[in-house]
Amino acid sequence: MRAKANRVKAEALNEATRLRMEAESEADAVRSRARIDAERMRDEARLDVDRLDDVRTRTQSEIRRMAKVLLASVGSDGTLGGEPPLGEPIE
Repeated sequence: MRAKANRVKAEALNEATRLRMEAESEADAVRSRARIDAERMRDEARLDVDRLDDVRTRTQSEIRRMAKVLLASVGSDGTLGGEPPLGEPIE
């Protein structure tokens, strides 16, 4: 009777150990997938920041270019390309 109880106890311990190892393996897999997903999301965020920085740089360059064109078209009398100054009626 005692031998049977020891055998049942050993089988239960073996099963518990197997289940624990399986659970640990699954947890490791989940952690690994989470780490990979986090790294992918971080890389995507960095790309988004780089794209936004490129857009900002291009927009600033375009604004500077338009400002230079606008300033170059202002005449010595303060008119814009021969037009009357803003706010003055056209005759």
